[in-house]
Amino acid sequence: QGLESCWIRGATARLVVGSIHPEAMQEARSLERIQGRNVAQAARWVYLLVNFVLVFNYTFVILDSDGLCAALGMSQGDSGRMVGNYMLGFCPGAFIMWYIARRTPGLWKSGPRRVLTAGLTFQLLGAATYAVVACKATGMVRRMDPAEAHSGETSEPHDESSDFGSGAPAFAIALLIGRFISGMGSGLCQQFYVASMLHLTPVSERPEHTTRWVFSGMLAIGAGPMAAAGLGLLRGHSTSASHLDFTHVGFGQIAVVLCAFGVVFGLHPDLESAKDEMETEVAADVQVEMRSSKSESAGCEATSRRIMVVCGCLIMANLRAFGISAVEVVTASLLEDEYGWKTHKIGVVIGLIFLCCVPLRAVHMALGSRMPVNSWIRMMGLVALLGCCFLFRSTCAALTEIVGMHCAGTLVLAGVILFPTFYMGEALACGIMHQHVLPHGSRFDGNHSQLWYNLAQGAGRFLGPWLSRWATEAYGQNAFAIQQMAVTCIFLVVFERCVRPNTRSLAKSTSGDSEARGDP
Repeated sequence: QGLESCWIRGATARLVVGSIHPEAMQEARSLERIQGRNVAQAARWVYLLVNFVLVFNYTFVILDSDGLCAALGMSQGDSGRMVGNYMLGFCPGAFIMWYIARRTPGLWKSGPRRVLTAGLTFQLLGAATYAVVACKATGMVRRMDPAEAHSGETSEPHDESSDFGSGAPAFAIALLIGRFISGMGSGLCQQFYVASMLHLTPVSERPEHTTRWVFSGMLAIGAGPMAAAGLGLLRGHSTSASHLDFTHVGFGQIAVVLCAFGVVFGLHPDLESAKDEMETEVAADVQVEMRSSKSESAGCEATSRRIMVVCGCLIMANLRAFGISAVEVVTASLLEDEYGWKTHKIGVVIGLIFLCCVPLRAVHMALGSRMPVNSWIRMMGLVALLGCCFLFRSTCAALTEIVGMHCAGTLVLAGVILFPTFYMGEALACGIMHQHVLPHGSRFDGNHSQLWYNLAQGAGRFLGPWLSRWATEAYGQNAFAIQQMAVTCIFLVVFERCVRPNTRSLAKSTSGDSEARGDP
């Protein structure tokens, strides 16, 4: 009652002051808008930190995946499935969050801490399961002969055509289930974050904030393998026997999830004063329809074009997720198995490959306004296609003959070119998608579109590591290179035939986007 009376007195005072001094009332409103924007920005930073942890736990296990699965009697293809199972769980987690948000439209404002706590609890359970399995696998490896421990293989050669061999089927299944549970927590949090971002962010600012969200994931992808390699060295293991201990990755996942809990409880602001930008967007859409001289036909055409843009961006997200997850997993596997690199060296190099997104992001921030976003996406896709060429054995042989570059160096060079450009191109496309979501109630509104995006991304990241490691194991590195080139080509075709023409038409119809005038 005291707070309510205080609010009434404050509102009355503002009305009195505004009737005498309109400038004072205008200043008060400006201060309220600024406060609301600051609260929204604080919430977005918390979500970015949580997103970093979620993606970090996805890539943190990559270096140990081969050795851990071999200790449990699983094949190399199964190790790719173990990595990708995280994203298989991501899909039902995103679906559950979509359903809850649909039933509770105000959840983004009333219960963000509860949602994030639930998602991180799933993460914690999955990480704890992984840690238990890692302890078991470490004990199994340490009981091997030294020569076998050095190679990371079991004393009895397992049948790679079987699912789990004869090592420890119960623990192998528990490992897959633990990764699935962790992925469910990631899906819950990420679906909630992006759906909330649409409420917290004006339409004109969504591409920038979407890029920040994707960029935090790019940093986490690079940080995961580097942190795993660093922890292995800090524990004092010799680099030649790094497979002797998998526990540091298991307990490391638990530690970062607990840090995320601390961020949510300590830094997440109260969003009651935040403005709902989705309501503003719906009102603007209604005004545009009322002013339209072409009436219903123009509105239907614009809606169809927006749906085409969203669907094209979803396909591009699926292709990027498949291609990038394949690069990160297969590169680590080839460097270890084909070229004899040590695990700690692989972790550092893989991390540095992924962190190449940082200078690319800086270049885009400095020069982004000099080219339309469509031209940036096209350029990124073409450069990524060039990177795929360095994955072929014939390119490796040619560079070895011309400049003396080892095949491992060619593989790393392919990753340096392919990863940041492919990822940044799709990040810009994701921003376009969020600009063109339909009003609330449509199958392509903000909540639905983010669900489709998460499902597309989860399916790609689940299939990418599994199918790429299987193809490399069965048919060699050239098969993997052909796969990556096909994925990148389809990415460009979808953009040029589905996304770009419709965004240009929509920009021309509203006469409010300079990109329509400048895009070739």
